Amino acid sequence: MGVAKVGPKTKYLLDTGERVILEIRNLRSNGSGNQQGSVAHGQYARAKRLSGVTEEFIAESNKTWLPPMRTQWLNGAGDARKSPNAKGMKFVGQQDYLNSDPTHQDADNDDFPSSRPKRIYEVVKITGAGVCDHLGAIAYALCRQYLSGEYFAAWVGVSSDRVCDHTLCITGPVASIDKIGTGTTDPSKWVIVDAWPINAKAVKYEDHFLHKDATKQIIWYIVAQGKGKQVFSPSKMNPAELDALKLSMAANEKNAHYKPDYPNYNCDVLWDGDTDYELDNTILEQ
Repeated sequence: MGVAKVGPKTKYLLDTGERVILEIRNLRSNGSGNQQGSVAHGQYARAKRLSGVTEEFIAESNKTWLPPMRTQWLNGAGDARKSPNAKGMKFVGQQDYLNSDPTHQDADNDDFPSSRPKRIYEVVKITGAGVCDHLGAIAYALCRQYLSGEYFAAWVGVSSDRVCDHTLCITGPVASIDKIGTGTTDPSKWVIVDAWPINAKAVKYEDHFLHKDATKQIIWYIVAQGKGKQVFSPSKMNPAELDALKLSMAANEKNAHYKPDYPNYNCDVLWDGDTDYELDNTILEQ
């Protein structure tokens, strides 16, 4: 096992990422519906069904708030229109949806990636199951909450020949993505917080598969400046929503006829090499 020396800023990002991954691991106690190795073989079908419950509940919730969000975007209002350089730096990158013809029924696009991350946290907390889409959103929400304002957290999607349609969180200094979407970025300062693999750990971008995957395409869903808070406050569901989610769980958790359509991945890790990180205060980081 190799040991890489890192400066205090990178170590801070790595430590925060480890804290977030541990929190998500405890949250997702029933496993992932598209990760066969994440639960005992006999429990995989249950994990798949509960992940399906998570996804379907979030999709229904999306239908009530995504159309107004698109209207805000088209009218040049709301967070969705903010520049990445604006104060708070929060923006949504799924412009294909938001710029689409408002007469088109885009509410059918149930899996729009900008689903509220805090709501996803609450749903997974109850179902105990979720796929990388959900875990990437939660990682973003937690990292944004815990990181100081000097850093950003991003919820991103990745498409490549090696891993298709994966989702994770990227963190780093705000300056390293100052021109995201309009210019260059500096991934050498990024840390990947990917809670989906079995042996998940926070790693530097260069140690993750993204670094060496020439076919990769990173899709920036949401980027936001850190809040520097130590307590995470999720989005609370109202009693009717909570009852509906619990009823769906009761109906589908053991229902052999309920078979959500997930690919069957079985990957222990999604990074190259086996590197640990050691703080070196003599390393100067901008």
